[in-house]
Amino acid sequence: MLNYLRNPYVLRGMNCLALDGPGQGESLARKIWVDEENYGRAGKAAIDYLVKRPEVDPERIGVQGTSMGTYWGPLIALHDPRVKAVATHMSNEYGKDHIFNETSPNFRLRFMWMAGNLDDEAFDRMAAKMTLEGRESGIKCPHIIFHGEFDHLTSTEEVYRYFNRIGSEVKELRIYENQYHGVSRFIDEISGMAADWLKDRLTGVPAKQKRRVVLVDSNKREHPVDEEKLAQGFSYLMAEEGNPG
Repeated sequence: MLNYLRNPYVLRGMNCLALDGPGQGESLARKIWVDEENYGRAGKAAIDYLVKRPEVDPERIGVQGTSMGTYWGPLIALHDPRVKAVATHMSNEYGKDHIFNETSPNFRLRFMWMAGNLDDEAFDRMAAKMTLEGRESGIKCPHIIFHGEFDHLTSTEEVYRYFNRIGSEVKELRIYENQYHGVSRFIDEISGMAADWLKDRLTGVPAKQKRRVVLVDSNKREHPVDEEKLAQGFSYLMAEEGNPG
């Protein structure tokens, strides 16, 4: 998802490692198949490598994950407390039934290939375990989430439940009005904001608000959210002063 010619992390003076985890790129070519848990171990191995490099500060390791990376990124943080901040975009934290059984068959077939061409029953057993549910409190580092209001793979209600349960003291949920899984209209903003947010957390800049939930409208204006409505599955804008709603 990042423009490698204008990598937002490199532009901000940060080192950046793009990981071919299990089932991806060189790992796939070497028959290192993905399963429900091993991306977390692969991330830990990548951090083992990073902290040995002289240009890397071992106390300032952050993770950015997109789509399936919203599952894999926090999974790495669960496996390795050296992760000090996480940013995720295109939500997929909980059950994978929508992506594997309700959207294009290409998603399921591609992931079965990444997993070593499991048969359907074996794949379904693995996919059922691909969730952060029940482990959210183990994610302690600062965490920001960029989510489309009408994401068809993970509902706003699910993402809000995940957000509430993570153990991070500093956390932010940004819901983009009328956007779906890709939050495509705001890609440039999200890439830059994720990089800025991670850099601030990794360099000790305190968050202005430790726990924050906002809805971002089509003009990029932020609005407070009625969290009681949100818990019921609605990203509801609260009426602002001077505006009856």
